[in-house]
Amino acid sequence: MSVFAAALVALTLIVYFGVWSFGFVQFDDPQYVSANPNIADGLTWRGVQWAFTAGYAMNWHPVTWLSHMLDIQLFGLAPGPAHLVNLLLHTFNVLLLFWFLASTTGARGASWFVAALFAVHPLHVESVAWISERKDVLSTLFWMLTLVTYVRYVRRPDLRRYLLVVTCFAIGLMAKPMLVTLPFVLLLVDRWPLERTEKFWPLVREKLPLLALASAASVATVIAQKAGGAVVRFEVIPFGLRVQNAIVSYVEYLAKTIWPSSLHMYYPYPVSIPVATVAICAAVLVGLTVAAITAAKRRPYVAVGWLWYLGTLVPVIGLVQVGRQAMADRYSYIPLIGVFIIVAFAAAEWLSRKNAPQWIGLALACIVVAPCAGAARAQVQHWRNDQTLWTHALEVSADLDPRRAALATQFLLAEGNVVPLQTLLFSQASGGDVFRALARQYLGRLFARHDRPDEAVAMFQDAIRLNPSVPEFHGELATTYARQGKLDAAVAEFREAVRLAPESPGAHRNLAVALMQQGQNDEAVKELREVLRLKPDAADVRQALADLLRKIGK
Repeated sequence: MSVFAAALVALTLIVYFGVWSFGFVQFDDPQYVSANPNIADGLTWRGVQWAFTAGYAMNWHPVTWLSHMLDIQLFGLAPGPAHLVNLLLHTFNVLLLFWFLASTTGARGASWFVAALFAVHPLHVESVAWISERKDVLSTLFWMLTLVTYVRYVRRPDLRRYLLVVTCFAIGLMAKPMLVTLPFVLLLVDRWPLERTEKFWPLVREKLPLLALASAASVATVIAQKAGGAVVRFEVIPFGLRVQNAIVSYVEYLAKTIWPSSLHMYYPYPVSIPVATVAICAAVLVGLTVAAITAAKRRPYVAVGWLWYLGTLVPVIGLVQVGRQAMADRYSYIPLIGVFIIVAFAAAEWLSRKNAPQWIGLALACIVVAPCAGAARAQVQHWRNDQTLWTHALEVSADLDPRRAALATQFLLAEGNVVPLQTLLFSQASGGDVFRALARQYLGRLFARHDRPDEAVAMFQDAIRLNPSVPEFHGELATTYARQGKLDAAVAEFREAVRLAPESPGAHRNLAVALMQQGQNDEAVKELREVLRLKPDAADVRQALADLLRKIGK
């Protein structure tokens, strides 16, 4: 087994060699690490308290924050060591996956093939080469440890071993809530490769503590994401479009698994999806599902692998939309293991039936793994710095105006300049009203950042004309008015933002500030009280309210 493990480590290092020389990128890295004041002092008691109590960056994942703090404690605020830690975590994940499959199936060749594909597939580069995706590789480490400890528990059940399973699962959930589907996967591995003979419901009862933890993590995540404004409302992306995108995305991930081309770090939502495309993708999914279920009795690994793929993508398939991406390479990190299992064990079964010598299996594995490793190596280089990352993204998406527009904006913000040609292209982004409105919102932000308030106002007004029900549009227009000294107009827009989002503490707070600037202190008091009703722990707001009450003699 040591030869297999050494080969996996070598493959992983070949693909990711030199990643420790890469820098931070202006895509979540400032918020997560490079400009995050909450972790800047390293591993401190104050930082630990913050990690477990804050919903920072629209997520609750304290173990991930602790890992970033530990990086800084050991190495200082430097991107190289952080990249290296991501790579080491990915390497451990590869080895644990191999150990899990080899120890439960006895098929070392097929298990190695699964782990090798997991190690070098281009779709997994984002999870490893992006510092902000520490949560992906870290949570997957505990996913694998949960599987390993679960195998030990099944082979010799006792309370101590079960508690170890629960502990690994709980820590993994605190690194990234993607692990909420793991109890479902444990039910799958009960049937294959563990071949447990118990009836279904006793196996479910055995998972109840894990399901309770998964439910609690789901609730905490939804609360944190809603509080941070990450959950997209149906007015912005309708539910029907979400369902269509989910169906197409399932097939698109499979297509990119087979032919990993045009990969980049942001896939914006489509304006619409042709009915024929949705119908074809739905037919493919139904057909593959029926085939997997039909094969379940003779080839259980097919059903387990397929349901692993379908089930583990559910939290990120977009029915509850977080952010405005249609899909993301990083979301496939765990789900593709199911697909790799089908491919590897089907190939092993076919070779066994043909009585083929071992070298044929090795040759076939190399034919598949080598191109994947080469493509992944090229993909890794795009994450070297901002210039390489955003330039590649723009090149890949150049055929679609709305996508190019959104990516161009991010690139311009990262570079800190305004390129007239790209700005013009962005302002003319095509597509439906929802996406044209978003284009104008982004461009308004760009103009505001570069001290061009009149042009920013024009863009925000145009966004409101196209989609008047989005409170953020009104809030950003109001903020721009306030900077221009147009307080009456600012207050009017802040009031509209509050009307559209009455449960948003930020909307009420912004209105209160504008009212105080106008001298409407009594109304400002009401808005500050509303902020505290919605967010009682806002100490700075409580202080501001006390100061205002003192000022007006109350």
